[in-house]
Amino acid sequence: MTTTTQPPTTTLAPSTEYVLLDSSNNILYGPASLPTSWLNSDGTVTDLTMLDSDQLTALGWFYWVSMDSSYNPLGQTLSSPTLSFSSNTVTATYSVVDFDVTTIISNVCNTVNNYRDNILENNGFIWTDGNIYDCGQSARLNMAGAVVGALATNMSFPPGYTWRTMNNINVPFTAQQVVLLGLSVLEYYVQVLNTSWYHKDNLLALTDPSQVLSYDFTAGWPSNNLTPVTTQTPTTPPPTTSG
Repeated sequence: MTTTTQPPTTTLAPSTEYVLLDSSNNILYGPASLPTSWLNSDGTVTDLTMLDSDQLTALGWFYWVSMDSSYNPLGQTLSSPTLSFSSNTVTATYSVVDFDVTTIISNVCNTVNNYRDNILENNGFIWTDGNIYDCGQSARLNMAGAVVGALATNMSFPPGYTWRTMNNINVPFTAQQVVLLGLSVLEYYVQVLNTSWYHKDNLLALTDPSQVLSYDFTAGWPSNNLTPVTTQTPTTPPPTTSG
């Protein structure tokens, strides 16, 4: 990893965040809000709310100020901060560190996986009956079990069998409908997987980090809506007759 030239940074105003440092300036606590009390190493408890800034600093508590650094977490990280001290304040200055292209590709591919999983787990699947059904991992397992049950019972479910929609409505289903729903969800699932593989193969073929970071993996995903599109046949007006 190589350190890039850091753009101009802006010092943030001191906040209510503090750090506790040891004698070697290692951070023992924070940055976080100042606790009301602190258990000392000798077993005593100090009420920090009763101390002024100088007393807090004498015990190793400092205001925390960080330099504002802009970076892309998929392609960069921040180095360990360099600390500088002024009165009751410790200022942390970070440098931006670029990842190598292999790491960037891995990070973006993981983002593609998360995008794929969100589609499957949270978007649902609108079947031909117009209802939206879960198609996440647990729902697919339940559906597979129902399909196996339909086949095992020679496509004969008891009266009143229902399948629950994503918005908690029980819809009457026959065994044949359960099998058709299961096949539809399976086909949609495979299409989603194929799309994720397509994007990740494209990313793996790239060698320029900027192209990897700007790659649009949000395009080309299959529609989750199988509701039939109804079209109206235009009516032909009757021929006019002249009087």
